[in-house]
Amino acid sequence: MIKKKGIYLIPKNEIEFTLYFSDGDKFTKLYENSYAQELVDYTEIDFLAVTVVLGYLEEDTVINVVNQFKKFDFVIGNLLDIEIEKLPESAGFGEIENIFIKFFRSFRDTRFTVRCYADFKSEDEKVTDKIKRIYELDHWFLNTTFNEFFFYNFEDDDAISDSMAYGYFFDNLSNYFDFLLYQLLAVNPNICKCSNCDGLFVAKTNRRTSYCDRVITEDGKTCKQVGAKEREKLMLYNVSGYQQYKQAVDRNYRRVSRAEKSTSYREKPKALDYKTYSEWQKRAKKAFDDFQEDLISTDEFLEILNELE
Repeated sequence: MIKKKGIYLIPKNEIEFTLYFSDGDKFTKLYENSYAQELVDYTEIDFLAVTVVLGYLEEDTVINVVNQFKKFDFVIGNLLDIEIEKLPESAGFGEIENIFIKFFRSFRDTRFTVRCYADFKSEDEKVTDKIKRIYELDHWFLNTTFNEFFFYNFEDDDAISDSMAYGYFFDNLSNYFDFLLYQLLAVNPNICKCSNCDGLFVAKTNRRTSYCDRVITEDGKTCKQVGAKEREKLMLYNVSGYQQYKQAVDRNYRRVSRAEKSTSYREKPKALDYKTYSEWQKRAKKAFDDFQEDLISTDEFLEILNELE
């Protein structure tokens, strides 16, 4: 079997894959991942460091720059290496430089697209609208073709197998990024942005999730464990109106709890049914947002907060 030098992606299911690298002689298994996590991992690469390394690109530093990218990410570095190797011997430095420019633009645009995707919120806090929004944002790659392959005994030429391997071959970095973005549309995963560290992460459910599981403290606590408390403290002391809004929400929610726990049929003046509370809470949240934008006065803001008193 002919083994072209490049990256081979074998789908495990609709959301996960196994990645291999061929040096033209043998296959090496790299890792398993999900399409969503692969994109999130690329947003984790230090963008400033990438631009700094590109700044050192000169005719006599090409190999050093490629090797530096291999340290950033094995796939990026080797696909850059392959693209340069495909150039004819007569190619000048300008053609090599164009490969790096194309890589940088593709890398930048992919990161931007994924972060925009994570920022989109639908009214019901689910991900149902993301697929439409991302298509509106960037749909040019839908016309891109990907190099598929089919053959037996993918990992071992000497093995006897009756199953056929199916996957995709990449020897071009931009094409690999396009493929991952295509899978973003096809799978529509729930990628969220952490409200604490601002990093992206793949949520475990389809609900919008505010905090990730990255460890951020010396004693091993994650954003999920400390983020909500720290954010509330920050809001409490630094955001105008938040303390009044938080107190009103807590006060009225306690009234709902009293009503739900009560076994008496007698009317309780301070009790509150959940439907009334829920409708008020939406109005109060909108009033808080409007107050931050100076769209309503302090008196109007407090009137809505206290209308159930």
